[in-house]
Amino acid sequence: MGKYMFTTETLHIDGHILHQIIRFSDKKIGGWIEKEENLSQEGNCWVDEYARVYGNAKVSGNAQVGWVAEVYGNAQVYGNAQIFGEARVYNNAKVYGDAKIYGKAKVYGKAEVCGDAEIFSNTEICDDMKIDSKKYKQTNGPKYEFTGKIKSHFGIVFHQIRRLSDGKLGGWIEKEENLSQEGNCWVDGEARVHDDARVSGNAQIYGEAEVYGNAQVYGNAKIYDKASVSNAQIYDNAQVYDRAHVYDHAKVYGNAEVYRIASICDNAQIYDTARVFGSARVCDNAKVYGKAEVCSEAKIFGEAEVYGNAQIYDEACIYDNALVYENAEVYDNAKVYNSACVHGSAKVYDKAKIYGNAKVYGEAKVYDNAYVGGCAEVQDHAEVYVKAHVYDNVVVKDNAKVCGEVKICGNVEISGNEKIGGEEYSNDYYYEGSLEFLKSFIYRVDDSNKLTVQTGYNSIDEFFDTPLADDIKLDTLVICAIDTKEPLIKLQKVKVGVKTEFYFNVELLDVDYEYDIILESSIIKSPRELDYFIRRRVCKELHDSYDFCGYADILEECL
Repeated sequence: MGKYMFTTETLHIDGHILHQIIRFSDKKIGGWIEKEENLSQEGNCWVDEYARVYGNAKVSGNAQVGWVAEVYGNAQVYGNAQIFGEARVYNNAKVYGDAKIYGKAKVYGKAEVCGDAEIFSNTEICDDMKIDSKKYKQTNGPKYEFTGKIKSHFGIVFHQIRRLSDGKLGGWIEKEENLSQEGNCWVDGEARVHDDARVSGNAQIYGEAEVYGNAQVYGNAKIYDKASVSNAQIYDNAQVYDRAHVYDHAKVYGNAEVYRIASICDNAQIYDTARVFGSARVCDNAKVYGKAEVCSEAKIFGEAEVYGNAQIYDEACIYDNALVYENAEVYDNAKVYNSACVHGSAKVYDKAKIYGNAKVYGEAKVYDNAYVGGCAEVQDHAEVYVKAHVYDNVVVKDNAKVCGEVKICGNVEISGNEKIGGEEYSNDYYYEGSLEFLKSFIYRVDDSNKLTVQTGYNSIDEFFDTPLADDIKLDTLVICAIDTKEPLIKLQKVKVGVKTEFYFNVELLDVDYEYDIILESSIIKSPRELDYFIRRRVCKELHDSYDFCGYADILEECL
């Protein structure tokens, strides 16, 4: 018993009656032959799909003839040869070995094609030509063609493609320029490529992916599932999949992956082995690289960079010129921005904010609505938490902790196992030595156009930074009106025991009513105390005075 039989279907070609075949082993319907001598009952040879073998032609061994190829006359096809596409083999031609004939190629006369030679496109091999692997391997010509099947999507007409080398049906492209005829690049399944997008190299587009605009996909890149790429560049071994969207002028390359519903846009770059997933968004000129991961609803934008083994997740935001790298983690609703830097194994979470030129590193933690800004540093195993605010040049290191609603500023170093904050401190506590808020206020006053500052020192900085001599208990800085040189406010530096305190003292004479406006001295230790004293006590009185009301607005602007 043979391996196939004729069905009842017949086909008439040029006076030949061809019969459709069916394989016994699996009931597979095959192509068409004129007589049993055309196809050996032995071996794995087969005539498939719409292919035809007739006349005295013979197919044997493990040879395969498929798609709409034709073998006729006295031609012989054997060994592991493959004939497919719209190829023709006829007359006394022989095709054997591992040779492949496809596309619209023709082999005829007494020609022989063998070895691992490939003949395709519109090439013709004829007469006494013999093509084998040692002499000939065709490298030019197209690798795919349009099948003639089209479909329209949002007004764009797509053409289905078919690979000439094996007859495989592919995906959909708008025009030939969308898919290179060179390399192993391919568009498969229901994937679409259109506009001026181009797929080249060994890139693969499949599933229901869409590549459009001016997108460039090349190298070994893969775009699949329902991912979309527009105007962007995807190359090397990068992968974009699920429902991810990469657009504008973004680049994804190296071994990077973008997936789930993540979006990469503008001039953002994702590379190395970085991964962006979840509903994360990377945009502007931001970069994510190394082995970094950005996921959940995190956002990276501006000129920010995330790299190393850093992880950004939940609803965290990294932006401006901020850097997060090494093994650092930023998550929950935390933000890192300006030129701040988080690295090492540091963690920033809850609603914490790191900004300015601040640095958080080592195994430090900043969390629970805490702020670290200015040029402050939190390092080692230190922690800043519970609404604490650390800024200026403060350094928190070792195992130190800053917590509660305290504010630490100036040039302070908190180290060892020291703890600042907690229930023993009021909400307005400022660490001793933090005078920047007061100094800044005085500088702003001196820069105004109606007030000036007078002191016996060479500068405002020298007034604040110079300790009082042992025999001096008090020193004064005076805020005066520029035009009248009338003293308005005195800032007095007073030695109390071993400490130096700063008091404001105001004594003014109202010319119209000829009485003094006297405000008692008030110690100033925090911005809140400064704000309260100037607005509620000084400016309130000044607004009620005809002579001095014009200075109230200036002082408030300087706060």
